[in-house]
Amino acid sequence: MKRIVSALMLLLLTGCAMPDLSYFLQAVPPTATATATSSPTVTLAPGETRAPTDTPTPTDVPSETPAPATATASFTRTPTKRPTITLEAADLSGFNFGSPIFTSILVSTDTIRWGACGGAGPFEIKFTVRVVRPKGLYYVLLFMRLQDKYTYIRSDWFGGAIMNTDKNKVVYTYTITKDNITNYQDFDEAWLQYQVVAADRYRNVLGSSLIYQDKINLIHCATPTPGS
Repeated sequence: MKRIVSALMLLLLTGCAMPDLSYFLQAVPPTATATATSSPTVTLAPGETRAPTDTPTPTDVPSETPAPATATASFTRTPTKRPTITLEAADLSGFNFGSPIFTSILVSTDTIRWGACGGAGPFEIKFTVRVVRPKGLYYVLLFMRLQDKYTYIRSDWFGGAIMNTDKNKVVYTYTITKDNITNYQDFDEAWLQYQVVAADRYRNVLGSSLIYQDKINLIHCATPTPGS
């Protein structure tokens, strides 16, 4: 200790110059200073262009797309054919097949319509009858009735219309419309049944045709009919 004090005094006495005592201090490492690192310069070849630097763009997470609503199937009701009744067998009693009076009975159509049809007919039917003239033939009469297709409801016979003839009285014709059909408005769908009768001047029956039960349809225009 005495040596240290003596040394200090000696220094004070030897002059005012301060010796360099920095070697007594520990070396303090310099504080690192952040310096911007410049990007290296890229030398492009002739004709080459710098590729653009892609800047990442935030991508929105796509919202869930709702599944398309399932269309509810719509059904168009197709009219279906109802089962028709079974017609009774034709009554052939008293019918003379050996000497027929009527050689042909023809109709112009198999359907007659009524109601607000908007012009969608047909609205009339023409009957054409050919005969072999028996002795005493004076009239050919047309009788009709209606038979409902789905029930056993049936009208009485009506008509007895006198058919028109030519001068030879071999061909007889008659045209009917709904106005010739009694109570047609009571039937939406029916058969127009008919029979032709030959008679003398006094309306005595000389012969008759079969009853045609299902050859002609009477249909109300509002009645749905199935497609073919």
